[in-house]
Amino acid sequence: MDQQQMSDRLMQQMKIDETYVEPIWTAHVDMPLLNLSIPRLPAQPVILLPELRLKSFLLNIAANLTNGGKLMIVDESNTRFEVMRQFARECRVRNFFSTQKLSALNYEDNIFHLALTEPGLSTISHAESVFPAYYRVLRPGGRLVFSAPLIGSFPAFFDLLEESLLTVYPVGAQEIMDNVYMNMDLDNMYAILQGCGFYIDACDVVNFEIGFNDVAQQLFSTLVETHFLAYCQTFVSPAIDMRALLTRLVRSFHQYFEGVPIQMPMRLALISACKPG
Repeated sequence: MDQQQMSDRLMQQMKIDETYVEPIWTAHVDMPLLNLSIPRLPAQPVILLPELRLKSFLLNIAANLTNGGKLMIVDESNTRFEVMRQFARECRVRNFFSTQKLSALNYEDNIFHLALTEPGLSTISHAESVFPAYYRVLRPGGRLVFSAPLIGSFPAFFDLLEESLLTVYPVGAQEIMDNVYMNMDLDNMYAILQGCGFYIDACDVVNFEIGFNDVAQQLFSTLVETHFLAYCQTFVSPAIDMRALLTRLVRSFHQYFEGVPIQMPMRLALISACKPG
């Protein structure tokens, strides 16, 4: 896929997000995260934004920084940057884009007032290496504010994932699913955060549903593609045929949702964790 095709694909994906994902996600996730974040910030904060996915989130963050500040937008892949830059121009806040590994951020220690992120399962599954990197670059008193999918989010996906794993990798399927559910356990997230040195100063659990007209829109949304399907690619084992797994999973989606109204239940934790100081 060349650069123009990738750009066209991302623009199509953003249109689906604008219609089906962003209105509900903004109300239930983005704005509550901002309410946890913005009131405690200094006049001109320096904010780290890892894994920025939805343009509405970027614009809402910038709109709340009435006195200015600096936004550092970071991702391990730059495929979305060119599209997101179009919307960053609408911000009246200085913003910078950087491609780097989240577990090995190249910033100096103690420079950010806030790390604000909506990580997918692929990141949550490596929280033991990513959260310490956020802790290092936050100033004393700085906070990591994020959403995290919990057990009960999109249950059909995990049922279909388990079914697909049992077909392509029966020996290790149960162990993988056990790890999946451990990664989505709130107490486990607390333990990882506290092990890094954070203390939890706020947490709320939200439940809502996102609807799609058809399964193609659902699969193509940023939510499913980057937060759920991308998680499968973190399964590192020479015994897993990743192409076969993803192909079977996508086919299972079509069979499961064909001809029925699609309502995707979500259950997320909205967490604020503070670095002492």
